Amino acid sequence: MKRVKRSEKPDERNVNDPFKKLPNDMNVVILMKLPPGSIARLHFASKHLSSIILDKKFTELYMTRSSTQPRHLVSVHGGRQYVKMQRFHSISQEYPLSSNHDKVSCKPDPYGPYLPYEFTPPVRGLICGRNGTKVKVGNPSTGQFVFLPRVKTIKKNILSVFGYDPVNDVYKVLCMTVVSKRSNISRGVAPCDAMSEEHQVITVGAKQKWRMIECKYPHRHYSGCQGICRDGVMYYLASYKEKSSLMSFDLSSEDFNVTKLPEDDTLQQCGELVNHAGKITIATLQCLGPVDLWVLEDVNKEIWSKAVVVMPPLADRFGMSYKFAFRGILGVHQRRSQVVSEEHQVYTLGGGQQKWRMIECEHPHLPPPTSCLPAKCICINGILYYYAWIQNEGALISFDLISEEFNTIKLPEDINCLVNYNGKIAISSLPTINDLVGTCRGFRFRGTLSTGELIFSPVSCVKPFYFISYDLKENNAKKVVVEGIGDPHASLEVYFNHVESPMFLSN
Repeated sequence: MKRVKRSEKPDERNVNDPFKKLPNDMNVVILMKLPPGSIARLHFASKHLSSIILDKKFTELYMTRSSTQPRHLVSVHGGRQYVKMQRFHSISQEYPLSSNHDKVSCKPDPYGPYLPYEFTPPVRGLICGRNGTKVKVGNPSTGQFVFLPRVKTIKKNILSVFGYDPVNDVYKVLCMTVVSKRSNISRGVAPCDAMSEEHQVITVGAKQKWRMIECKYPHRHYSGCQGICRDGVMYYLASYKEKSSLMSFDLSSEDFNVTKLPEDDTLQQCGELVNHAGKITIATLQCLGPVDLWVLEDVNKEIWSKAVVVMPPLADRFGMSYKFAFRGILGVHQRRSQVVSEEHQVYTLGGGQQKWRMIECEHPHLPPPTSCLPAKCICINGILYYYAWIQNEGALISFDLISEEFNTIKLPEDINCLVNYNGKIAISSLPTINDLVGTCRGFRFRGTLSTGELIFSPVSCVKPFYFISYDLKENNAKKVVVEGIGDPHASLEVYFNHVESPMFLSN
C-alpha cells in the first residue's frame, strides 16, 4: 500500500501573519482593547494570537477589566425577520442610549421545530439555556454555543441552574425534575405537592456526562423561578416542608442545604431572588407598593436583614399625578383640613395585664389611609416616623417610644418616598413611574446594578423595550430605552451586570 504523504503546505494562518512580528506583550495590549467578538474572529485568523487568546491567564486578565465595565445583556427571539433565530445584544451600562451595541446570533437546532431556549442569568460571561431535555452553554459575547448531552429524564417539569465553581475552576449545570405520579393524582394529591426526585449535575467540558446525585432535603423547586450563583454556591427558591425556603447547592462539594425564610406572609407568597449589593436577596413587590428587600447576611446562622423601598402605587395604577392622587383620595378638598386624628392610643407588649392607653398629641394631624401611605411606619433608634397632613401640607411625624411624645418635622418638598436608608430616615422626590413612561403598567423589581441603582422593568413585553433606573444616592430616576434590537413582534429578556468574556468552549 502506497503511503500518503502529508501536505507540506504551511498553515494559512501563519502566512504573512503580522502579529508574529510583534512582542507578546504588545499583542496582549491590542487584544485587551478589542470586544470579544473581534477577538473571536482573530482567534481563527491568526494562529499566533490564537495561542494567547486560549490561554486562561489572558481570559482572567480580560475579565478583570470587564468586571469594572458591566453591561446589559438582552436576549431577543422571534420576530418577522428572525423567526428561527435567537439573538443576544450586549449594551453599555454607562451609555445604554448610544450605538454601543454588540450583537451575536444563536442558531436554532438543526433538526426539529424551533422553540426558544430558556436562559439562566449569565455567570462570568457564560450563559446556559434549556429547551426540554436539550441544554446548551455559550458565550453571548462571541456567539459560540455548544450542546451538552440531553438530560436523563422523560419528565417535563425541569429546573436548570447554572454556576461557576471557583475551587476547581469549572462551570456546572444542575437539573432537577419533578415526578408526578398518576397514583397521587387519583388520590387527590395536586401535582404541585410532588417533590423533585431526580437531581443531576454535569461539568461543562469535553466528553462530560450527567451524574445523578443525592439530596437529603425533599423539596419542590418553583417552576419559572431563576436561580442565582454567588461565590461557588447556587441558590434557588423552593417549597420545603410546605413552606417557601431558600435552597443552596455547593458546586464544589455538590451538597444541598436549606435556609429558612423570615416569617412574612408576603415573602412566602411572592418572593423573587435578585442580586442586590452583592448579597443574596429576596424581593417582594405587589402592585407597585413597597419593595421589601430581605438580605441574607449570614447563611450559616440564617440571619436576614430587611430594607424597604417605597414606590408610589396609586398614581401609576390609575394614571394620575402623584400629588393629585393623595389629595383626592380623602374626598372633598375644602373639608379635609378640618379633619384630624382625635384619638391616640398606645399599647405595651409584655407580661402582665396590659391595656390600651389614651395619650395626648399637641400636633393635630391626619395620617393618610393605609392604602395610600407613601411608606409604612418606620422605626429607627426607638422613634416611629410616618407621613401625615398638617393644614393641607405634608409633614413627617415622629413618636418617641420612651417619652411617648409627638413631634413634627417640616419636609423640604412633597414626599414621594419614605425609606430606611443606611439606618437613617430618608425621603425621595422620585417621580412616579407614570411620569416616566406615560402609561399605566405593572413593574417588577429586577435587582441592583453595581452602581447601586435599583432596576424596575415592565412585567409585560413593551416596544421599544425600557426599564426604570432609580439612584437612591443621587435621588434620581430615569427611563432607559433600548432601541434598534428587533421588530415589534420579538420577545425580549434582559440581564444586568453582564461581564464580557473572550473564553472559548471545548466541544
